[in-house]
Amino acid sequence: MLFYGTFCPNIDNWYFMTNNQTVTLLLLKTQIENFVEDPNELNREDILSRLNTLKLTELNEFCQQHPTIRKILALSEFDAFWKTQREAIRVKDLPQFRFRNSPRLSDMNITLGYLNYYLSLRYPENKSHYLQRAIFFHSYHAFNVYAHDCFMKMSSKEEGTFFELLSLLPSFEKEAAWLGTPAYLITANLYFKAALHLVKKDKALEASAAFQFVIKYLCLADRIESESENDIHNAYFSQGLAQSNPFKLSTIREMLQACIQSAGKYLDQNTIDIAMSSAKLTPLSHNVVPCHIKEPHSDIQQAILKDSPELIQLAMLTEENSGEVKLLNDSHLLFAVRHGKMNSVRYLLSVGLNPKAMDEDQNTSLHLAAITKNMGIYRLIQTASSELIKVKNAFQMTPIDILSETNQLSCFSNQEQLQARLETAILTEAMEDLDKCLQLGACPDVILSSGISPLSHMLNELNIKGIQLLQNFGASLALEDAKGETPFFHLLKKDCSFEERKNRHIYFRHLLNLGINGNHQNKEGETLLIQAVRRDDYHSVMFLLDQPEINTKITDIYGLSAMDYAKKAPDSKIACYFELLGLNQDPQETQENSLSSKLMHSDPRFFKTSGAAPVTLDAENSPRLR
Repeated sequence: MLFYGTFCPNIDNWYFMTNNQTVTLLLLKTQIENFVEDPNELNREDILSRLNTLKLTELNEFCQQHPTIRKILALSEFDAFWKTQREAIRVKDLPQFRFRNSPRLSDMNITLGYLNYYLSLRYPENKSHYLQRAIFFHSYHAFNVYAHDCFMKMSSKEEGTFFELLSLLPSFEKEAAWLGTPAYLITANLYFKAALHLVKKDKALEASAAFQFVIKYLCLADRIESESENDIHNAYFSQGLAQSNPFKLSTIREMLQACIQSAGKYLDQNTIDIAMSSAKLTPLSHNVVPCHIKEPHSDIQQAILKDSPELIQLAMLTEENSGEVKLLNDSHLLFAVRHGKMNSVRYLLSVGLNPKAMDEDQNTSLHLAAITKNMGIYRLIQTASSELIKVKNAFQMTPIDILSETNQLSCFSNQEQLQARLETAILTEAMEDLDKCLQLGACPDVILSSGISPLSHMLNELNIKGIQLLQNFGASLALEDAKGETPFFHLLKKDCSFEERKNRHIYFRHLLNLGINGNHQNKEGETLLIQAVRRDDYHSVMFLLDQPEINTKITDIYGLSAMDYAKKAPDSKIACYFELLGLNQDPQETQENSLSSKLMHSDPRFFKTSGAAPVTLDAENSPRLR
């Protein structure tokens, strides 16, 4: 027998979940964490939908298998859900009975406590496991089963066993903090049984002490009877106090009189008064509900929830200036992936956060992306760290296992017909069809027949909806086309309206904040700045030179920099602008001016990308100079 007070609840090892149940558990955990951290209406609908699709027995298992789920579901945010579950409980042969709310026990405790007690009756082979669970949720009925077991064993002829049982009785009093009067009545019954046994053994002093404890606990039960009305209703299925004692007495005063009468010579008025005074002086215990503490979000977490790399940078700067050390760490990447914040994931990967980091269940970022069914983030993480597909979490599941259980593997298989349909949708800019293709698993990282990627095409056309769709499904910002050019090469244009140019510049800054390399060189060694100078795109040149990340010293395969190309057209506005900025000065003078400029303009940036090493070639042999 396992006595109350010796039970330490933990994750059950006797119950084994299938892979499908494990994935359902992990998704539930993710959704409730997301809801508590970001209680918006979408997350609320997601979690309520998830909870309502689960059977109560399934939810019970998940609460046992994962402490985090149990703790979060105990929060006040889920009170309405548990109220509905409590009101839905039906007791066999008592069709009119309904459990009432308790001032001591939460609806979650009432519901899962009684459920596990019921399961202990239905599945006797696992009776002890279910009773332990029920006791954890402070089920009166499970508590009464243990008390009855003690009651029966008190008739043991072995004196050692009897006194061992007797030493356990004070622990039953502790449950009164959760169950009120019914718990005190159970304790009084146990002491009454002990007293009768001691009378038979002719142990007068011990019997007198036991009868005094009966008086004490009956008085304590009487003290809180009025505030225990609903607890009494629930404990005895609305049948009243007569169900609490072997004499079927319906009031505590009647129980007191019966006890005094049964005690006879073992209780005099003095000992009765002492017992009653002891009850009056005993402080009444009150339960302290263990609660999952919601820590306030850091500025970085708040920025991630807004999916804003710019705000993440600002939060980092604020923390640095305040002397705090809560800078970016790998947990922020897990946080962003779990919440499905694509822009934040891109940025956090670009600054070097490790996708191999694990949460408390040993899930990597790739596991979380598979659990949340976010194909876009999954592609990003897989591209950043492809070896993660073989890593197992605490439940011995790889990301591929999770994809398989959630019917997502087909989304990552090669489907030629789907890819052809994707290209048609891209070229015709049919957004609904593009969305459907991506939902079905079409890969956004391909080179179209035009020689560029889908994202490059959408950036060239400045199709914002198309850009967002492709980015949300994990389109790479670093995918090179046949010329070695990444998508952002197609963003800046020479001939466009003022409004369009402004929007292209805004989006370019956004891409910089997502971690693109603004100094990337194509196969000719050209940067975006060199291209803009060569096509005499004055507005793009001015815009690029205003970005601190842009390196003007990078040369192409012919050894020529953007400044060199600007000098070839000395009458152009671009050459004048270079001269105005001092970019056509001698190296030493340029270095001095650059240092002065850095001191004067200390605007912080977080995407400093060093330029490629200049290539030194014989300028006379360059075909472009000839």
